[in-house]
Amino acid sequence: MVARMVATLLFLTGCSTSKTDVVAPEEISKCSQEIEGWLQEIAAAKRLQSMVVATVKGGNKEVCGFGKISEARAEKPTAETIYQIGSLTKTMTGYLLADAVQKKVVSLEDTIGDIADGNAGVSSITFSQLVTHRSGLPRMPGNGFLGMSPTDRQDPFASYTWKLLVDELKGSNIEKKSYEYSNMAVGLLGELIARKYSTTYRELLKQALFVPAQMTTSVVSTTDSKFEMVAPPHVRPNVPYSIWHFDVIAPAGAVNSNVSDLIKYGEFLMKQSKAGHPALELIANDLPKVGYGWHEKDGVLWHNGSTLGSESFMSLDPQSGSMVIVLSNSGAADIVTRLGFSITDSLQGKKANFVVIPPSNKNRKSVAVGEEVLKRYVGDYKITDAVTMTVSKRDTSLWVQVTGQNAVRLYPSAIHTFFIKELSAEGTFQIDNEGQVTGVLWKQSGQENLFPKK
Repeated sequence: MVARMVATLLFLTGCSTSKTDVVAPEEISKCSQEIEGWLQEIAAAKRLQSMVVATVKGGNKEVCGFGKISEARAEKPTAETIYQIGSLTKTMTGYLLADAVQKKVVSLEDTIGDIADGNAGVSSITFSQLVTHRSGLPRMPGNGFLGMSPTDRQDPFASYTWKLLVDELKGSNIEKKSYEYSNMAVGLLGELIARKYSTTYRELLKQALFVPAQMTTSVVSTTDSKFEMVAPPHVRPNVPYSIWHFDVIAPAGAVNSNVSDLIKYGEFLMKQSKAGHPALELIANDLPKVGYGWHEKDGVLWHNGSTLGSESFMSLDPQSGSMVIVLSNSGAADIVTRLGFSITDSLQGKKANFVVIPPSNKNRKSVAVGEEVLKRYVGDYKITDAVTMTVSKRDTSLWVQVTGQNAVRLYPSAIHTFFIKELSAEGTFQIDNEGQVTGVLWKQSGQENLFPKK
């Protein structure tokens, strides 16, 4: 569940940019002409198994989509099709905190207390810091994921328990409390709130949110869950993947939902907000601005989500009441999030430019680099505890492969910098004073991430 402010690193592999197989207009249900045009282009690129888009503006609701849910379920997705929404769950956990604050069950400045056997850095963390990703806790817990069997790695959060989380907290060294997006922090937050009510996270979310918002289909994917109706995740079209289940990290990404319920969710939040509920208020006003799970961009609240093979995006404009939802059972965060922002801009009357495939390096010239230099860069680079970028050498070239994706060739533009021809992406290998490779600075889709070498 690599949810993020920065989209997950995804390479353009196994897809076609041909316009000769455009989906027929009748396969795209009613949305604005602009959105329908974008969906036609996405469908033609053949990168997604299925997608559903919903917009709400001025009381007008439109839903459209394309594709088929899976080879076994050939029907077209609708507003009722259930998807894994990944880290969009964090906004629902944020609502639980906002509700607990309003009811004076906790306050934002309450500390989480001594749950880590005297680790003062952990015990001083506040609820506010957990929900705004300023707790100092890492993106992912360091224990419990390494050394997994291939079977376990297909469902990596199912066996991560409260005991493992507490063990990790005991050894955590909290050095700074600036912004660092953290699944671990929000998992801990949801569990602590549920314990305040002497119940489980799953039951609390149902009673405090799903029932009053009339979200009749949404459910938490816990370890004992069986969801035959969830759209199967796909790493690429017609290549399904397993549905993820969760234990203690559930509050960070375990909800399965559909467009119909998420519209109700957005309407419920905006109605509550107008009545004085803090659910849509900002808490951290330094950049990036974050509220009760929601991030803010130009006055709009948003979040996206990703499990391996499923993607989500949702934005809310509390002032106008407009809303955008994008769901897909395909591993294509670059498309889903960019489309979500483009539709959001369009609803606000801004110029919205969306292209399915970002500008490529197709015409970029490469240079010759010696084989001894190439060998230095071979190895594994850490994206998260569960996701690795592997650089390998084949003959006289380097190839890069991210966990769950196909390998892609790298072309050198300088002795330390290599690029992918199929899209605008490049990596610059970092060298220390002793000449050792320490990591790679990866640039893609306007974002930069430093991945350390393992």
